Amino acid sequence: MTRMSQRTILNVTALALMFTTAHAAWAIDASELRSRMTDAYRQTQTYRATVTLEQTEQQGRWKLAQTLEIAYDRTSSSLRFDRPDMLLVAGGKMLRYRSDLVPGRHLEMSLGSPLDWTTLISRAPFLARQLMPDVTMLLGGDPLATVNNPRTVDPDGNGRPGLRYDTEQGTVTLRLDSDSYLVREATLEKPAAAERGRYVGPVTQTYTITISRHNEQFEQESFDFDTANSLAVSSWGTFLSGNDADATSLVGQDAPGLELRTLEGRFYRLSNDSHDVVVLCFWATHGGPACYRVLPELQQIADQAQQDKLPVSVYAVNMKEDSDEVKQVLQVKSVTLPVLMDKDGQAAQAYRVGPLPQIVIIHKGKVAQVHVGQPSDCVATIKTQIADLLKDTDAALTRN
Repeated sequence: MTRMSQRTILNVTALALMFTTAHAAWAIDASELRSRMTDAYRQTQTYRATVTLEQTEQQGRWKLAQTLEIAYDRTSSSLRFDRPDMLLVAGGKMLRYRSDLVPGRHLEMSLGSPLDWTTLISRAPFLARQLMPDVTMLLGGDPLATVNNPRTVDPDGNGRPGLRYDTEQGTVTLRLDSDSYLVREATLEKPAAAERGRYVGPVTQTYTITISRHNEQFEQESFDFDTANSLAVSSWGTFLSGNDADATSLVGQDAPGLELRTLEGRFYRLSNDSHDVVVLCFWATHGGPACYRVLPELQQIADQAQQDKLPVSVYAVNMKEDSDEVKQVLQVKSVTLPVLMDKDGQAAQAYRVGPLPQIVIIHKGKVAQVHVGQPSDCVATIKTQIADLLKDTDAALTRN
C-alpha cells in the first residue's frame, strides 16, 4: 500500500470518526434534549436579546417583520418587552403597559404574586398566544407542557439540534444552541385553512433570537418604564373600553384636521376634499387579521361608490409603518385604495384611535360614524350608513 493510500485511509477514518462523534453527541431522545433546554433557562440569571418576528405567506411573496427587545433579571424578578409600537415592564410587584394603539393612557396593575409565567399571562393574556419559548421558560413555564409527541430533528446547517412538536395552531420547531441549549430560533408552520369563506395560508412564523447578554450583569435602568406623559389606569377594561368611548364621542363633532402624505408622496388635506363623505380606516400590520380582512372590504365599498359616481372618498390610513411593508400588504390583498401615511401617529391620536382597525365616516366636515374594530357585515353596514348620509343623491349605494 502506498503512502498516499495510507494517508487517504487515515483521512477518511478521521472524518468518519468526527461524524460519528458529532452524531452521537446529538443522538439523544427528545426527553433528554428538552431537559437540557429547560435546565439552561432555569440556570439563567440575566438575559438580554433582540428578537426578529417574521410572518411569511403566499409561498414567500409576502413577508412581515417586527423587532422586539427582551430583558430579564432573575434577582430583581424583572422583565421588559420593548417593541416599536408597545412597551411592557413587569417587576417590583407591578405590570406596566402602553401601546400606540391606545394613545394618552397606560396600564399600571398589581401582579398580585411573584413574577412567573402563570402570573404574567394572567395579567397580560394576549402574551399566551405569542410564540416566545425563551420568555416562557425564563419565567418557569414549559411550552411543551401539553404536547404529547415532541421529537428530535436532525441538526440544521449551523449544527443546531432541534425539537419539533404539534400544537393546535400548527407544527413548532425549536433550534437550540449546541453549547448552551438556549433556543436560537422557533418556527411555527400553520397549515392552509378557510377563513371567513376564503382560502388562507399556509403561514410560517419565525422567531429568531440574537442573545446579547447571558448571565452578565446589566443596568437596572433597563427596566425603567417611560409613561410618555400618559394617564395611568389600573385595569384592562378601563385601558381599552375607555378609548372606545373617547373615539365614539367624536360623533357629531367637527372632524379633526388631517394633513398627510399618500403612499406615493402626494399631499392630502381633509379640508380640501370636495366629496360629501370621506371614509378613513386606521390600520397597521400589527393590528392582526381584522386589519387584513377590512382592506379588501373597503375596496369593495370604494369600487361601488366609484361605479355609482357618488361623492365618496375612501382612504386607508396606515399608522407608523414602512412604505415597503404597506405595499406588500396591498399587493397580496389586491387592494388599490389610496393610503395615507400617518408616520408620527398624530392623526391617530387626533381621532382617538385604539384597537385596530378603526373606521371613521365623515359627512360634510363632521364625524358621522365611528367603528372601533371591524364591524360585523362590514360592507353592508358601511354602505348603508353612507347611503343614509347621501339619501338626497340620485344613486343608492346599497344596490348590488
